[in-house]
Amino acid sequence: MKPVVFTNHARQRMLDRGATERDVLEAIRIGQREPAQRGLSLYRLNVEFQREWDGEHYAVQQVAPIVADALYIRLLVGDYQCRVVRLTDDIALDLAAGEKLVGIEVLAASRLFKNPEAPEVELQHLVPMVTAA
Repeated sequence: MKPVVFTNHARQRMLDRGATERDVLEAIRIGQREPAQRGLSLYRLNVEFQREWDGEHYAVQQVAPIVADALYIRLLVGDYQCRVVRLTDDIALDLAAGEKLVGIEVLAASRLFKNPEAPEVELQHLVPMVTAA
């Protein structure tokens, strides 16, 4: 199984719904896969719950994480407030104050590589940028 990275949004949704990381990983590993919007995948799995949530007792919980096949290229280290500029449905830029490029997100990334399990990326024609102090 490919590495799974939980975004802050995903962690908050898990907390809101009483799901654990283990439940989500299990759903991705053995759940029923379904297509989701924008080329994403949803993995549906019923897991034993046997506890209260939101004031009611549930024997079973349905876990249905939505998974992105994504590549994120981080160019600046640190925490930045970013605005997202979507170049296409699959490519977005994260820009911080002063139009600093923090990162590039590419959805459906595995289809871009001959060997998605061991992708090779070659950067060409990079121009160094010097800023005045």
